Amino acid sequence: MSYETFSLSERGQSITETILVLPLFLALAFAGLQLAQLGVGIVMADYAASSVARKAAAEEKIPTRLFNTIQDLTPLYGQKATDLMVAGMKFQDAAGCVSPDVPGEPSVSLTVRVRATVSAFPILGDLLHGAWHANYTGPIGSAVSGACPGGSGMDGAPGLGPINFSASPPYYFTVNGKATVRMNYQP
Repeated sequence: MSYETFSLSERGQSITETILVLPLFLALAFAGLQLAQLGVGIVMADYAASSVARKAAAEEKIPTRLFNTIQDLTPLYGQKATDLMVAGMKFQDAAGCVSPDVPGEPSVSLTVRVRATVSAFPILGDLLHGAWHANYTGPIGSAVSGACPGGSGMDGAPGLGPINFSASPPYYFTVNGKATVRMNYQP
């Protein structure tokens, strides 16, 4: 049986290489975890929007005569959306917009947008803020007021698809979920 022995310089080299590579490996591992958390966030925000839209259409509590006006659905359906938040998500708000399917036709559609926040991992948030320089960041205030022709007014601040990144610490992501449901005509 023979044992290979390492000289002192070879041991020092492997420790140095490990110290240099470990932060990169950990950053990639945490970035993967954050991406997985955001993926779950997108799916759950879309599901929450769909669930709120179905419930709002079934209960018929939203006035269908207010065409193309964003209506705050948080008081009516905020708890429903909050119950669906998982993986560190926090419900922010819900808004709906009733719009005619075809002008002159008696049917209308309800578009619901649900927003939730997901905290960014501490060091990853700093790295993203430095890398993006405000390209995908911006004010993420409430978007429950204004007009929504065809539901387009509820898209919120510009972001990276359904995700937006906060512009200042503490860093977080805003995940937007959107769903449309046809409502029965009510004269």
